[in-house]
Amino acid sequence: MVCPICGKKSEVGVFCSECYLKKNLVIRLPSLLEASRCPHCGRYLIGGKWVGMEEEEAVEKIVKRSLKINIQKIDKLASVVVEIRRERGDYIALVRVLFGNSEKNRRCVVRFKDTLCPRCSRMAGGYYEAVVQLRGDIGDEMLELISRWVGEDKDPMAFIGDIKTLHGGYDIYIGGKKVAERVVKRILRHGGGEVRSSPYHVGRSTKLIGVDRQKSKEKRRFYYVVRL
Repeated sequence: MVCPICGKKSEVGVFCSECYLKKNLVIRLPSLLEASRCPHCGRYLIGGKWVGMEEEEAVEKIVKRSLKINIQKIDKLASVVVEIRRERGDYIALVRVLFGNSEKNRRCVVRFKDTLCPRCSRMAGGYYEAVVQLRGDIGDEMLELISRWVGEDKDPMAFIGDIKTLHGGYDIYIGGKKVAERVVKRILRHGGGEVRSSPYHVGRSTKLIGVDRQKSKEKRRFYYVVRL
């Protein structure tokens, strides 16, 4: 069977793929896409998640998520190419759908706005869920290790809000309770010692964090005492 329009071999119904796409392909893409970028850590909000990557890669992902093509499995019939250029602080994205000697395209502007991600917002606000209280003969090497361990942790709550020098040791304020627990385990594996944790019921203290109204659950702060 041959295509009734151009005489080539039929591939999609009675049409060749090129004539079929010329006749049926519809591309939808907003003319303006506004996206969030954290000015502190440089991550981008894509698909409901804050992720780190190069800016042009983020632009391409944002455009592809917003692109609507009415043909299923378009990649088997055509090539979808996203071309990006910078213009006056914005990005101009040209989406080209190439098939045979033909193409259809759409153009959009991608504009970033500065928005603190939850992690950086908590850091800026002094938020922390746990305090690792190091006691004993603590050298700079141990503090550097802890900073590295927290920096390597992929948990969005992996950050150190503050380190306070006290008589006999240090208090290290860590964003997430689970991050603190992992740090404590690594300290014990690295340097031995003993650990004691005590949940601090903020609802019974002047240092009230609050209540998670969605879960109807009181927020707790945890202290881990590690003696080396």
